[in-house]
This record gives sequence, C-alpha cells and structure tokens, in this order.
Amino acid sequence: MGMQQSQPSSHSNARRSGYQFPLQSILIASFVIPVVGAIALTGYLSYKNGQQAIEDLAQQLMGEVSQRVQNQLSTYLSNAQVINRLNANELQTGQLNSQDPNALIRHFWEQRFLFDNVCGAAMYFGNPQGEFTGFSWHRPSSTWRIGRSGQRTQGHYFSYATDAQGRASKLLKKDIPFDPRVRPWYRAATQARTTTWSQVYPDPSQQDLKIALSQPVYDATGKLQGVLGVDCLFSKIDDLLRQTKVGQSGVIFITERSNALIATSTDRPPFNPKKLRLNISELNHPLIPALCHSAARRS
Repeated sequence: MGMQQSQPSSHSNARRSGYQFPLQSILIASFVIPVVGAIALTGYLSYKNGQQAIEDLAQQLMGEVSQRVQNQLSTYLSNAQVINRLNANELQTGQLNSQDPNALIRHFWEQRFLFDNVCGAAMYFGNPQGEFTGFSWHRPSSTWRIGRSGQRTQGHYFSYATDAQGRASKLLKKDIPFDPRVRPWYRAATQARTTTWSQVYPDPSQQDLKIALSQPVYDATGKLQGVLGVDCLFSKIDDLLRQTKVGQSGVIFITERSNALIATSTDRPPFNPKKLRLNISELNHPLIPALCHSAARRS
C-alpha cells in the first residue's frame, strides 16, 4: 500500500520556530551593518582628524606670529636701551656736561633721527639738584619740543618749540611745578641702581600709551650724576603689528595679565571715555568674546 508523504505546512513551521527572517535577509543585514558602521567610523575619524589638523595648523600659526611679534618688540625696546647707554657713556666720559642744559639739548637734537626711528616719544635727563632737560616728539602737532624745569624756571615745567637748529624758541606752555627727583622713573632707577622699565601708563597729551626706560648715571667715584630716560610710544608698536599679517582676517592683541590693552593691529582708541586704560573687553570686535573666554579658561 503506497504511502503518501505528508509535507509540513508553513503554518506548522511557523508555530514551531516562531517568525524568522529569511536567511537571505539575514545575510544581507549582517553584511550591510558592518559596512555602514565602517563608513560611519571612517567619517567620524576623518572629521576628528580634520579638526585636529586645523587646530594644529592654527596653533602653529599662532606660535609663529607670537614669536615674530616678540622679536619685533624685543628689537623695538632694546633700541631704547642702546640710546640710554650711548648717552650714559657720553656723560661718564665727560664728553657731555650734565650741568649744561643747552649741551644736553644739542646732543638730543643730534640723535633725533635715530630716536624717531626707535621710539618717537622723549629723551630726558634729571639730576640730583632737581634740574630736568627733555627733548620730545609731539605726535599731535608733529613737532619736536624742549622741556625744562629747575632753578631757571622756578621749578615749573616749561615747554618750548624748537627752531631749525634745535634751539628753544617760542614758549608754548608753562605747567605745574615739576621735580624729576619725585618722578617714578627717577626713583625706580636710583633705588634699583640699574636700568629699569616703568609700568605702562597713559599720556593724555600725546593721546597714547607709553613705557619709560630709566638708567642711573654715576661718575668714577660712584656719585650719582642723574638719571637718563627714554619714553617709548605704543602707537609705534601698533604700526609694527599692522605690518604683521595673520592669514586673511587675523588680528593681534597685546595685553597685560589684567587684560588691559597694550597694543593691537586694529584701529582702537588709546583710552576709554574716562581716559583710563582700555580693557580688551571694551573693544568692539567680533573676536573679543572668544578671546576673553579663552583667556578666562587658561587662567
């Protein structure tokens, strides 16, 4: 008797094993998932590597620009030291008479072209008797001026215009009493007994910030002859920074640790409306918020 082989129905298979994906679908899924995962991982790593490369390049650029700016500042400020050393040598060897204001003015006048290329602010000398002789570049009027105080001016500060030979001509201003011996640059140099830099400070008459380098001068016996000084304007440093390119749209800021602005490659006022030192947060520039945030994070 023939027997008929019964074929299991799909319905009974479904009951025994539950619903299953076709094997072909499983094989495709197991192949696609690793591929998709690999593509996603490759994309993520490429993105991260690209971001890291951009950050590395930015850090390299910042490092190169920072070094360039440091070299420029070092050259700029060291030139002021050269001028003071030259003048100190003239005084110590007796080639320049520290008691003769006219001789000092003639000497400063002869240095004016070198000086203008270096700092462009002022050269001066104050002695222990309270006499002061200065020679300065007045930036707003683009003229050289002579400053004097002492016995001849009854202790007041006199400002003179200069003639074609660098001699005092017209009296421009008679100011308040001025004694160099109580000035910070004089005191700092005599206390330190060596070359000393001042703090950065505003000069409203010049509408600028500046820094003073002062050097005490002693004779062969160790007696103080006086203190030489050179003022450096930071507008000159601004000019140097503007000549330093940082990509297509980069800018440079030099600040103190307090975020008080010293110099920048952008156009900016030297003081805030209250004639006080300008804080970098007061500048209207789109990069300032990120810069302040970065500085705060580092501190």
